[in-house]
Amino acid sequence: MSINFEGVSGQWNLTQMECEVVRMLVAGSPNSAIARALSRSVKTVEAHITKILKKAECQNRVELIVKAMAFSGHTSGTLDLRGVVFPDTQELEQPRLMQMA
Repeated sequence: MSINFEGVSGQWNLTQMECEVVRMLVAGSPNSAIARALSRSVKTVEAHITKILKKAECQNRVELIVKAMAFSGHTSGTLDLRGVVFPDTQELEQPRLMQMA
């Protein structure tokens, strides 16, 4: 089963680009991968996400993903991830441990 992004787009009045950003967020793509895939800057992707969060009345991307899945009726099965670009694991920032004084 794949998410019905047309329903999500209509529910929140999203542009085609915003709908594509939501699709990639649901797939777990970080902002940098979304920017590369859509040939946009990371700042532009962040601006899209801010607008989407406002339209969807969400506080953060996790809430957005949950709402998107709920609006689409997606409750089980697999997500349609065709065309989603996943980052190389080497590109991901390594976690930094806080040093205790």
